[in-house]
Amino acid sequence: MRFSRAVFFFAASFVFIIPSVFYAENSDPSADSGGSVNRVFQKSHMLNLHSRSMEWQRLDRMRNGMNMPTAVHSISAAEAVSYGFTVDKFIPEGRKTFISPILKVQPFFTAWNNIDTERGTRDFSLRKRLGMEDEILAAGFSFGTESFYASFQFDMSTDELIRKADSSGYLGFWQPQVYGEWMTFPREGYLSWAGENISFFAGRMKTGIGLGEDNLILNGQASWYDSLQFTWWDEKFKFFSMIGSSSSHLSDEEWEVQKDNSWDSVNNHDSSAEADIPLKMFTYHRFEWKPVQRFGIGVTEMQLIGGKIPDLFNLLPMVTWHNTYSAAVTNVMFQVDFWTLPFDGLLINGEFLVDDLQSAVESGESKPNCLAWELGVLYTLPVDVPGWIFFVRGEYSHADRWTYTRWQPYLSMYQRQVSSGGHSGLDTPLGHSEGGDVDSFGVSFGAVTKGGGRFELGYKYLIKGPVYLNGIIKNSAGKYVPVYYDQVSDPEVAEILDKPDKHSHCFLLEGAWPFGKHFEASAGLDLRYVINASHNQGEKDFETIVKTGFLWHY
Repeated sequence: MRFSRAVFFFAASFVFIIPSVFYAENSDPSADSGGSVNRVFQKSHMLNLHSRSMEWQRLDRMRNGMNMPTAVHSISAAEAVSYGFTVDKFIPEGRKTFISPILKVQPFFTAWNNIDTERGTRDFSLRKRLGMEDEILAAGFSFGTESFYASFQFDMSTDELIRKADSSGYLGFWQPQVYGEWMTFPREGYLSWAGENISFFAGRMKTGIGLGEDNLILNGQASWYDSLQFTWWDEKFKFFSMIGSSSSHLSDEEWEVQKDNSWDSVNNHDSSAEADIPLKMFTYHRFEWKPVQRFGIGVTEMQLIGGKIPDLFNLLPMVTWHNTYSAAVTNVMFQVDFWTLPFDGLLINGEFLVDDLQSAVESGESKPNCLAWELGVLYTLPVDVPGWIFFVRGEYSHADRWTYTRWQPYLSMYQRQVSSGGHSGLDTPLGHSEGGDVDSFGVSFGAVTKGGGRFELGYKYLIKGPVYLNGIIKNSAGKYVPVYYDQVSDPEVAEILDKPDKHSHCFLLEGAWPFGKHFEASAGLDLRYVINASHNQGEKDFETIVKTGFLWHY
């Protein structure tokens, strides 16, 4: 896409959409030019509690003794208001419908040096480090009524920057002829409806489950999920259900592994599983209980379904029982988590996930126990600076070597978006952002302003083993072999598993500052000192990533 065409597209969108707008946003709901007017807030607009736009409210509530109401990231405006959050979208009195434009332009610059690009589009962690938080170009519109909301947009983002990134290089907004060759779009588009205590969602947007930076059962760092969501809530209870999809695209290597059921003859006791259907999807069912205001507990089950048409017991809640019901075509996980505000300003959260737990009736050859856990602390500092909140956070997370994995690509715990051209895909872990075989410890100090400014300085110590969710090799006999499954006895896989862990000292400095109502500048510096780089004993690397952008949005 040439730059001139992009400019024309956005100018045309602006001229076409703006005259029809009558949707009030970021305005005082109590009055207009005609005097006092009561406005109705738009109930079904979806919010992300862990987005930067909601961060001030979350931290301000914490320091005033109000616990987080839920660990689910995506909620309707109706649910947010019931918890005491404020929203910024209203329908003027006398109007029953609205239409509003979505417009974004973000000149940007990203440069990187000495990064490890060996895993390419399969490396979610690197993709997030390189990509910008907001789209580079976006145009669309939203419309609806008080209870119904619809949002559609076309956009271009830097999600696919990793696809052609060399170990060192740069990319800027002034290179549309380069960037346009591997754009990814869109990031968001959905339909939603909300009532007093119930909401429905269908489409694409960000979500997650968990209050830490790394979520164990539904990764809140993912750019988006294609899903159907249902939520019911009241003051003490909440039920959340989600059905999501992943592209069924497989490479030649993955297909050779997927169709070979000999990898796990001990556990695959259903011959019908040999008939592969090109489908990969996942379901989540979650129940939350807040017995007292300062304490909440959640129970979540998730199920990957791959290579088969789902049955009712794959979709209905709540059925947590390994893969017994659909051997070789499902993969089930279970999580218990808690969060508490023991005193004003201090939030403590923890998660414990069970992927596989060997029962008494299983043989010693069955898959070993596969667990993960996380513990986090967030504290708002008692510093009285008007318009500012300062905070510190710390977190430790762990996932066992074989957690999140099955030998079938359709049952390994990641979702895939096919890249433009259709020859490869961008893989995003559904659980821990690094997949399994990982330990991570991080601390950070940050500040946010009521007007939307944000700064954070952080350090993370990351230990990553050689097992990755989507690693496949071709052995000397010419057979494609999964590296991520414990039952594989191939000696060449054993050599990979014996490689040393990669140790990374990660330093991050990032900030964003709004200018007026429609402009924002952002920048980030990402430094990593890596020991045993690429899992080669004694090899050391120093990685650098610099990002900066200037966003205009309407």
